[in-house]
Amino acid sequence: MFKLFNDLYKYQSYFIDNSNFLDLLDPFIGELEAMRLSVSSVAVKEFWKPLEVEVFHNEGTVDLPDLSIWRLGLVVMTKRAYESLVSLLSPFGEFLPVKLLGETGYLYHCTNIRQFSDSEVTYRMHGDIFAGVSSLKFSEGFNDHCVTGIHKVCSDTYFSKEVAMVIKEQNLTGLLLSDDLTLMAPY
Repeated sequence: MFKLFNDLYKYQSYFIDNSNFLDLLDPFIGELEAMRLSVSSVAVKEFWKPLEVEVFHNEGTVDLPDLSIWRLGLVVMTKRAYESLVSLLSPFGEFLPVKLLGETGYLYHCTNIRQFSDSEVTYRMHGDIFAGVSSLKFSEGFNDHCVTGIHKVCSDTYFSKEVAMVIKEQNLTGLLLSDDLTLMAPY
């Protein structure tokens, strides 16, 4: 498995206006559940309407990515990225159409949520405070292509080796994939 990060030093980032996002979802699932969507298995595709994706200019970048994490568990994709990844990722989430720079893009919502057990995670402690993760290992036989994992320190989204291979083979840009699952930030 690989932990996902935006490649902030090479690519701009995509985002969706939070007010528009909450206005769309609040009547159907409530504001609190909408704010927690990135760590929720609640499907929203049946009432989703395409929202406008905006560009955040990371300092020193000019290139637009194919993939960009908007919120944990929510990845904005170009049509090309969608076409490359849809067959692998569909069983583990939903693809929500968005308006991306005048084109159709997709917001991938990972609905495959996993609460890590204490046997899968070892924590770094600062007194009685969970200060970080010193080891994290998926249980043997785990073979999902995408999962949002939750533990006592934070939540992160992970892609399988197969998804990472497609990203590399198709030269899809915008993400850093780390096989160090304890890494807090690769920058």
